Amino acid sequence: MFAGVVERLRGGESYYPAMGHELRSGNYPTASVFNWRAPALYVSLAAAPRWLSFALMAALSILLLASFMIHLARDASPEGTVIGLVLAAGAVVNLAGRQGRWLTEAWAGVLIGVSIAAYLWRAWVPGALAGTAALFLRELAAPYCITCVLLAVRGHRKRELLVWTGGMALFALYYAAHAASVLAEMRAGDLAHPRSWLQFGGLSFWLATIKANALLFSAPRVVLSVSSVLLLAALWAPSLPPHVRAAVVAYGLFFAVAGQPFNDYWGLVSSLIYALALSHGPAGLWTLVSRVMPQRAAGPSGA
Repeated sequence: MFAGVVERLRGGESYYPAMGHELRSGNYPTASVFNWRAPALYVSLAAAPRWLSFALMAALSILLLASFMIHLARDASPEGTVIGLVLAAGAVVNLAGRQGRWLTEAWAGVLIGVSIAAYLWRAWVPGALAGTAALFLRELAAPYCITCVLLAVRGHRKRELLVWTGGMALFALYYAAHAASVLAEMRAGDLAHPRSWLQFGGLSFWLATIKANALLFSAPRVVLSVSSVLLLAALWAPSLPPHVRAAVVAYGLFFAVAGQPFNDYWGLVSSLIYALALSHGPAGLWTLVSRVMPQRAAGPSGA
């Protein structure tokens, strides 16, 4: 459907009529602003050479994997490094795959990954710029952006905070203009979702979003259960970067409340966050065990 929108744009059609036609042709609900994707990605894809989206996604993916590899080799345990690199590669397979380049969630997920990679090197302003770009592509990046703003406030990083506040102000204007254009394009009798976006799916829906990874998509439920335990345990790992810790909590809370059962692909936005966090899962689990059983965890030298 999104590929069809881009082709219509390349043929000279305006964005909102093109999106409306494709949505209605596929019998997708069009009575909600949230069902109409904001135009930034698809207008860009239509204007750029066809090969550029593949090249850009590939370059960003290589950059992310290299950055994560260096971070994990420096701060994670050997088993955590393996877990992180394997799952990051699995996430990239979904994000940078043939379908990923048409999905705003995939591009937002990659840009969030770029933002986190920048923060790993304390590049505060580039991290904020990448996070803001993710927000313009998909509003589902908002939980990540909000956590970054709070961390910037706590860290007294004025330049980074200026980027975030300016970017969010521009996004508010951009989305207001988008909403106005959608409302003008709506028709009487447009389909609407029978249920609210607020479904309070809790743990079940959160687990479904974790599956937005090529290696976890068809995994047995027990694997997902172990992954969720490691993901939660990672929150106690001293080596877990604060932006990753905050983002795991933010998306865990968000997905526990928002999202209908078929929205599990929203997990593309957080897939790289989860991959990096899971690499610190063993360290977090060991920290928890050490607190519960300090003498046994300490070994003979702590007896």
